[in-house]
Amino acid sequence: MKRWMLGFLLVSSPSLAAHYEVDQVHSRLGFVAKHLAVSRVTGNFKDFTGSIDFIPEDLKKSQVDFVVQAASINTDFPKRDAHLRSEDFLSADKYPTLTFKSTAMRRASQDRYAVTGELKIRGVKKTISLEVQYTGRAQFGQDWRAGFHASFKINRKDFGMKFHKVLDTGGMLVSEEVDIQLDIEAIEKSRNS
Repeated sequence: MKRWMLGFLLVSSPSLAAHYEVDQVHSRLGFVAKHLAVSRVTGNFKDFTGSIDFIPEDLKKSQVDFVVQAASINTDFPKRDAHLRSEDFLSADKYPTLTFKSTAMRRASQDRYAVTGELKIRGVKKTISLEVQYTGRAQFGQDWRAGFHASFKINRKDFGMKFHKVLDTGGMLVSEEVDIQLDIEAIEKSRNS
């Protein structure tokens, strides 16, 4: 019976091509940086919005847009979070948002896509590339939802975050390279809603 129901859902589900809005409650925008060159400090942003126009049959019409509130950075240590919001890093008072807007998308394999776009942090705009994996689609209540995972690296100094403290042993207090990871659950929406 369960197998029959699953088959029915897959056959009766609408096309994957759709406009989606990110469900912040079921999504995570996280990052990892090295501390003292020996450990990894993880964090995330608590406040962000995003929309995805995903059209696998015509990727030129696909589009990804994200807006992240800089002040929502969280590493579970208030003193460190305040430092990350300061001029040494995000300068959240002066530059309240981080943004990403895609400029191109191509299929890399069956469920993976190479996405190019412009990332803007602290008023500095850089072209980046990231690998996005489509992780599936399911119905939840009346909503159809799609999942995506993406990861990429940035050098924080490229965006004006020049805080630099060298240790006596030669290592850095905070790494320049930062790993970014997104796990996104997005809800299909009407383009007019």
